[in-house]
Amino acid sequence: MITRVFTCETHSDFGSLGWRPKNDYDADPLSGMATAHDTLEHFEDDIGRISDELQAFGAMMWGRGEGGWFWQNTMYCPGANMASDLPELYSHYHHQGMYFGPAPRRTNRLNDECECWLDKFRSQSIRNAKDMYGVDMSDVRRFIGWCRDWMRIGYRRARRRFRNISACQFTYAFEEISRRADKLLTHAYEGMTLTIKVDIRTLNDIRIHTSEADEWH
Repeated sequence: MITRVFTCETHSDFGSLGWRPKNDYDADPLSGMATAHDTLEHFEDDIGRISDELQAFGAMMWGRGEGGWFWQNTMYCPGANMASDLPELYSHYHHQGMYFGPAPRRTNRLNDECECWLDKFRSQSIRNAKDMYGVDMSDVRRFIGWCRDWMRIGYRRARRRFRNISACQFTYAFEEISRRADKLLTHAYEGMTLTIKVDIRTLNDIRIHTSEADEWH
């Protein structure tokens, strides 16, 4: 069983209410889609490292990527979507001193489609980095190489974690969590908590509970 707890807060930049992972005080309160991402695509040993977020990107490649979510909901492929976060991730590493290093082991290539997405991630990330002030592009390229390896690890971890589930089933569960969290957000208030429980064996049993409700939904 996967269990995640979120707190309702106001986003400091947007002024809108969102769900923030309860124990991650550096995270922004966001929509139901971010809630589903944190619930299904992040792993249990996640402690907020750059490598943890990249492994979640790898899980996203398997689940939503191969499950068709991107083709239905965005104009971008998974690689371009992940590259949009490159400036922030690199800033955490280079300017804020957050530890990040190469993967602990050599990673083999994934299937051709996923490697195409990783190539898109690399090319788009390099373009995005060129818009950043005063960066060493050789350091950026090394950073991107590490990112690709960590995403491959996340992809394979997700396949093992959800070994009895198809990517399409995963995508359906992702959309269901996102929809229900957004619906609850329409009448949420500051400080309300949201608890999500998902049966990891099937992803069919999704239970959501708020601090003001008496029953699970």
